[in-house]
Amino acid sequence: MQGEIIAEGLRFPEGPVWVAGSLYCTEIGAGRIARWDAAGLQRIATTGGGPNGATLGSDGALWV
Repeated sequence: MQGEIIAEGLRFPEGPVWVAGSLYCTEIGAGRIARWDAAGLQRIATTGGGPNGATLGSDGALWV
């Protein structure tokens, strides 16, 4: 099996969620939310603490 590195420098990524062409994950070690898409990696929110997972709610919101 072969893989492809799509992002580096994430601090303990967890809880990946795929939404309409974007991959969201929490960064437990950095207290933030990251998004990866065709444009690359962006940090989109600072949560503080150690966000451990995410899910897409029925309301369309990303719940952490």
